Amino acid sequence: MYVYALVGVSGSGKSHRAAFVADKYNIPLILDDGLLIYKGRVLAGKSAKRDKRKIQAIRTAILLEEDHLNEIKEALADVKEEKILVLGTSMRMIERIVSNLKLDGIDKIIKNNEIANKDEIKKAIDTRKKEGKHVIPVPKIEVKSIFPGYFLHSLELFFGKGQGSIKKEK
Repeated sequence: MYVYALVGVSGSGKSHRAAFVADKYNIPLILDDGLLIYKGRVLAGKSAKRDKRKIQAIRTAILLEEDHLNEIKEALADVKEEKILVLGTSMRMIERIVSNLKLDGIDKIIKNNEIANKDEIKKAIDTRKKEGKHVIPVPKIEVKSIFPGYFLHSLELFFGKGQGSIKKEK
């Protein structure tokens, strides 16, 4: 499997840009904070964004729980795709995820600051700190099943201009 890594500090907008990166490189699978997303739908896993304690969120995100890891591995085997985008706050984190999944390594590294400017990253970090908002790169209806009872906002994002623009809901 060809592994793309999207790396950037926590809250910098990686999840916000994940669908754009996936579209650009024709990547059907995204692994973000413990959730395996396939063509815009949650396929397997659980979100670290639900964990109240930071240490548990890290354990979830890097797939340290055996049942969670096996669920992701089985889903990957079932879909038989050749590309995956793995999001993480550091290369060490992404390497750990890739190792836990027994993938062959990381083929392409994309840094969040290469696809977003300083102002966009600052705004994302400020929003996370002030409002505690998180983005999950799937449509709102998918998120409702993972976070029942949570108040959700839907974002419509446009990347590019003219006929080549991409519209995504998050």
